Amino acid sequence: ESFSDNILVRLQSDPINTVTVTANVPQADRSKVRILPDKLTFDSSNYNTFQRFTVEALSDADKANDTVTVTISATGAGLVIPDVTIDADIVDDD
Repeated sequence: ESFSDNILVRLQSDPINTVTVTANVPQADRSKVRILPDKLTFDSSNYNTFQRFTVEALSDADKANDTVTVTISATGAGLVIPDVTIDADIVDDD
């Protein structure tokens, strides 16, 4: 807890339109982690440059370790991009 790590994202090819990428966790896990920013935007000028989501583990009262699944989704006109899931392990600091 009270630790952060990054998820780096970029596109493999130049998009025709703007692509918005979001990182989400289930509602039940939102008290365990914070993800900033809430979205990344890619276009022809930056599609192949890594952008970052910062995933921050939040302190809680219990002494249990947790695992939270982060889902990365991309949207844009005409896109068919599957979601990517990443398990974030949270080691309790109590």
